[in-house]
Amino acid sequence: MASTAARAAVRPSMVYRRLMERLPVRTPRRTVVPMRFNEAQEALHASIAPDLDVGRPIRRIVLKARRLGMSTWIENFLTCLCVLQNYSQVMVVAHEAPATERIWQMSRGFVEGSPLRAIARITGHRIQFRHSAIELAAAGSPNATRGADLTACHLSEVAYWKQSAAMLAILQCLPREEDVFSAAFIESTANGMTDDGALFYEEWQKAARGEGSFVPLFLPWHLFPQYTSRDERPLDNVTTEETQYQQDLGLTWGQMRWRRRVIVDECQDSPDKFNQEYPATPEMAFIMSGLPFFSVQDLLWFEPHVQRGRRGRLVERGARVVFQDDSAGLLTVFRAPEPGHEYIVGADSAMGYNDGRH
Repeated sequence: MASTAARAAVRPSMVYRRLMERLPVRTPRRTVVPMRFNEAQEALHASIAPDLDVGRPIRRIVLKARRLGMSTWIENFLTCLCVLQNYSQVMVVAHEAPATERIWQMSRGFVEGSPLRAIARITGHRIQFRHSAIELAAAGSPNATRGADLTACHLSEVAYWKQSAAMLAILQCLPREEDVFSAAFIESTANGMTDDGALFYEEWQKAARGEGSFVPLFLPWHLFPQYTSRDERPLDNVTTEETQYQQDLGLTWGQMRWRRRVIVDECQDSPDKFNQEYPATPEMAFIMSGLPFFSVQDLLWFEPHVQRGRRGRLVERGARVVFQDDSAGLLTVFRAPEPGHEYIVGADSAMGYNDGRH
C-alpha cells in the first residue's frame, strides 16, 4: 500500500526531469556528461511543471539572452516527451539550415549516447521512438509544415525567421482542445521591432499583455552566474552610462567587467547591441530598432513609473469620432482629452510601414 501511494505521488514533471538528467550533453569544456539544469533551464522547467503535472497544454514564449541553453533543454524535453507519451508527433523548426543542423546534432546525441538508442530509429532528420517521432526542419521549408497532427513544437530564434507565415502554419497543426495535452515553445533573442524581428516582437507583446495562450518568460543576462568575471576589482574610467546601469540593476564589478569585455569583443563596441543580445529588460532587448534620441540606459530607471495606456482605434459613429478599445489597435491613449483644451497632433513617419496596412 505504501509503495503504491509513493508511486502515485511522483509528479510527471519529476519523471521528465529524471529522464532528462540521464541524457548526455556537450559542455563548453568539450566534455559529454549527463545533463544538469543550469539556472535558466531551472526557470523554464519550473514554469512548465504545473501544466505538465495536470496534463494541461503548455504554451511558452521565451525572450532570452544568448547561450542560456534553452534549445538544449527544449530538445531534451521533447525527446523525453516522445519516449514517455506514445503516439506523439514533434516538430522542431529553426530559422536557417545551419541552426537546424546544430539542433539536429544535439537531438541525435541525446539518443546515440544514452540507452534510448535501443528503442530509436534515426533516418534523415527524423528520430522514431516506437509510435512517436521528432522531426527537424528549417523555417519555410516544405518539411516545416508537413506534420498535420502535431503534439508539440519548438520554434527556435523566431526573430530571425524570413517567413512569418511559417509559424502560423506550424501552430495550426497543434490540438485546439484544452483537455488534450500539447506543448509549444517559441524562443528567441530579440531582433528589433521591424522587418524580420517584427513577428517575434509582436508575439512577445501580445503575450506580455495577457492575450492568447502563450505565457511570457523573460530571462535577463544578469541573473545567471556564468555571465560574470572572477575579477571583482572596480573598473577604471567608469562612464556615466556604466554607473547608471550598474546602480539601476544592482550589478557587481565582476558583472560590469564581463559586460564591458563582451561589448568590445562581441558587440562591436555598441552597448545597444549588447542590450539586444544580452538584455536586462524586455524593453532593452528590442531597442535596436530605430534611432531613439534617449538611450535605453537613460530611461531604465523610469520604466517602473510608466503608466500603461489604453490600446485601441478610432471609429466613426455618426458625426463623431470615438476611441474604441481594441487589443490589436494601433493607437495607445495614455490620457483622455479634456474639454476646453486645445491639442496639437504630431506624427513621426520614420521607419513606418509601407505595406498598405497603415
